Parts: sequence; structure tokens; C-alpha cells
Amino acid sequence: HNLEVDGVKLLGSCFGRKLNCIDSNFFWLHGILASITQTQGPTQGSLFDTKTMEPLFGDALEETLRIMEQQLGYGFEQELDDCLDLQLEYFLNGTCVQTIYWGDAYSQHLGESSALAGKLGMAPLPGSPIVLDRSTKSLRQCDEALCPYGFQ
Repeated sequence: HNLEVDGVKLLGSCFGRKLNCIDSNFFWLHGILASITQTQGPTQGSLFDTKTMEPLFGDALEETLRIMEQQLGYGFEQELDDCLDLQLEYFLNGTCVQTIYWGDAYSQHLGESSALAGKLGMAPLPGSPIVLDRSTKSLRQCDEALCPYGFQ
């Protein structure tokens, strides 16, 4: 936090979180929650147990909210005032080092005239080291049995 490069203060996390901004708030929340609840691949389900339709919230949602709160310390001051447009503005002008947005928004900024030229990278959302053990309904450290895709 407060890192400056070439006289520009960099922000570590740019996620618009305006109240009632359903699309972006759920998108961020679900991305984190799924990394905690969905350890066996996409057929497993991330919001509900696909066999019982039991919600997978509890401790997993609590951990998700803790992570989202922690991210606020690395974001831009107006993070709670906008949904998506402001975060993209900060990212595209080169002051924000991380955000999540639709892929087509970035493709136009790969050219040499962009502030992001030679700096833009994309990656899938990372997994979580702490995951939901569905058999005990509690959080625990990821291991090869619980998170086989995390150890490939």
C-alpha cells in the first residue's frame, strides 16, 4: 500500500463496491466465496451443495466478507461510491494494479498507446488456502485430498 512508481501512487485493489450495485458486488463476493467452497471443480457447485441443495454459506461466507473488508485497505478512496466505471478508469490510467472486469474491456488497451502497454496481464481467480470441508461444514487448510486441483 502507498507504493509509488515513477511518481505515481499505485493502488493495490480496485473494486467498485457501491451499495445496491448488485452486479459488481455479487461478482466480487462470489469469486472469493467460490475459491473457498468449490474445491472439486465446476460440477461441485459453489453456492449450494449439488446433492442436497444445502447452502454453503456459514463460515465460508464469513471468511469471504473478512477478505473483502481487508481489500478495502488497498483500494481507492471512492471505492464505495461507484460500481464499475471508476475502477476501470483507475486501472486503465495505470494507477491500479489489480481489478476484476469483463475481458473485452481490457483487449482495447493492449496497444502501445495505452498506459498499460507491456504491463497488462490476466489470470484466473486464485484458489484459497483455507477452504470449506463439506463433511464437517468447517474451514480448514487446503490439502491434496480436499483440493486436488490446487496441487497439480
